[in-house]
Amino acid sequence: MNNHKIIYIGQFIPPDGNAVAQRVRANARLFRALGYDVVLVGCDKEIATTERKEDTEFETYITPYPSSISAWLKRCVSVDDYLKIIDSFDGVDIVITCDLQSIAQSRLRRALKKRNIKYVEDTMEWIRHSRKKNIRTIIKDVDTYFRMNKQHIKTHNLISISNYLHSYYIGKGCNSVNIPVLIDYHADKWMLSEQKYMPNATRTLIYAGDAGSIGYKERID
Repeated sequence: MNNHKIIYIGQFIPPDGNAVAQRVRANARLFRALGYDVVLVGCDKEIATTERKEDTEFETYITPYPSSISAWLKRCVSVDDYLKIIDSFDGVDIVITCDLQSIAQSRLRRALKKRNIKYVEDTMEWIRHSRKKNIRTIIKDVDTYFRMNKQHIKTHNLISISNYLHSYYIGKGCNSVNIPVLIDYHADKWMLSEQKYMPNATRTLIYAGDAGSIGYKERID
């Protein structure tokens, strides 16, 4: 059995329930090709406690998806569920998290340092201040500021999804590798149809996804 292990943690719904899940699975395949065993730790809205999830490709665990403000606040500061999973394995080389909240990121970084485990943050977007103000968006805005401007820099080792983020953190002295959105072109959904593609005369920008509850996307670069 391979002794090199990566645990990949994020608020994704495995196997492919949201955009983060798509990215994590694609990156996990890349790391597997480089010789690592990869364990995925996502979340699910239908469970109350952490449990193992059946997955034909990767060993996968799911934690409860926050369903209330108090649950979101706990997720912002607590890493206990993650550490229990990490400590259940021997020989963990690297833990990767996806845009982990700033306080949780700080706590996990210190905990992993004590365990002599390398820590990498996968940073995927830089969300601007929310237009709609309430308790949840205020917490989100404060967390975003400290996460992007402070904690990512302290974590130092980053995977950046875009040239913008990669250049920004390289400029801050971080170790950053730019891994854009990846796809598995062997998957059926990416197979081209037999119909010949005819490009438009004018350039067309198509956005697919969730534009948020107030109908806008923060930035697309």
